[in-house]
Order: sequence, then structure tokens, then C-alpha cells
Amino acid sequence: VAMSAPTYATLPFMESFENTWVDACAGTRVVPNNSWRNNPLTSDSSWRRNDDVNNGWTNSLGAYTPASSAGSFSARFHSYETGSGRSGRFDLHLNCSAGSSDKRLTFDYINTSGTDFLELSLSTDGGATFSPINLSNDTLRVRTVWSQKSWSFNSSSATTIIRFRAQSDYGTTDIGLDNIAVVTIPANDAAATNFVAPVGALQVTSSGT
Repeated sequence: VAMSAPTYATLPFMESFENTWVDACAGTRVVPNNSWRNNPLTSDSSWRRNDDVNNGWTNSLGAYTPASSAGSFSARFHSYETGSGRSGRFDLHLNCSAGSSDKRLTFDYINTSGTDFLELSLSTDGGATFSPINLSNDTLRVRTVWSQKSWSFNSSSATTIIRFRAQSDYGTTDIGLDNIAVVTIPANDAAATNFVAPVGALQVTSSGT
């Protein structure tokens, strides 16, 4: 069943991609749930659950190992078959209106080789405008093992969107995304901290309000 408007998920929000993805906008199994949107829907540059490789992709080559940072599944961008310079957008819709305006996003990322990369941007007006999330130049490029990223931001908007945009190099391995969490943090918590560390080497504790 095609879905119309996305649902802006309340916080705390967590997504590990373990469930079968659902249909949306006339596409089959194209988003984890109705709080996500995927553009394009059906080509090699569409995000998919890592095992659903026959749903709009040319082939299953380019898989990273292990297939997830936790559980059995992850979200995967098919750099192996997507033409160099082409990109795929994966948008998370959030209602950040409750509690403190201080929020924190954490997620796990892998990209074992190449010049393909992931970049993030933020909208607080339902997608009318986006601002880039300032990360260090190499943060979301090559990561040979699953690595955890954390970013603190400010939003009280009920129509917040976090955009994950992957850009391909038509290389030898795909990009993986897993274990996403967005929480509200106390206003007196530490200032925004951006980092990448191997999963398991560093744990982030975020308190909800």
C-alpha cells in the first residue's frame, strides 16, 4: 500500500533495520517504516535493507562484512553498481518538539574502500531547506570496520528531517548504515561532540528528558 505523508517519529527514536521494509510511494519494500523516505525508489542508487538485493538492484556484489553492527541487518547503498558521482537520499523524519532543544544522533557506519562517501544534512522546516552537518573531511569516507558516529544538534521543530546522502564511486564495496538513535539530552550536557570510533571500543551514553 502506497503511503502519502511521512510520520514524524517522536523521540527517543531507534532503528536497527531488523524488520522487513515496507512499501511506499508505489515502491516495494523501499523504507524501514513510514518515518523514512528513499530517493530514488527503485534503481541501484536506492537504499535497501542489506539482504534485499533483488529488489531494484542489478546484482548483490559489493557487500561489506559483517553485514551489520548489531543484529542481522543494516541499510545499504549500492556503490558497487551505482554510476560514479550518483547519489541516493535516505531521509529520517522526526518530531523534536518535546523536551530540551538539545538532541543527539548516533549511528554506525562502514565503507571499506574507495572514494564513495556519506554526508548528512538537517532540515527543521519539513524539507523546505536543508543545512549541511559539519563533519570532519574524512569522517564518513573509508571505515574498514563498523564505526560509531555521534553528533549533537539543536531542534525543537516538529518537522525535523535528517538526511543521509550517499555518493557512489562505482567502486568495489557498498556503504552500510546501522543502529541509528536520536534522543533528547539535558541542556547542561557536554557541548556537541563529533567522533568516529570502532564499534565496541567506545560507548555513548545519552539521557532522555
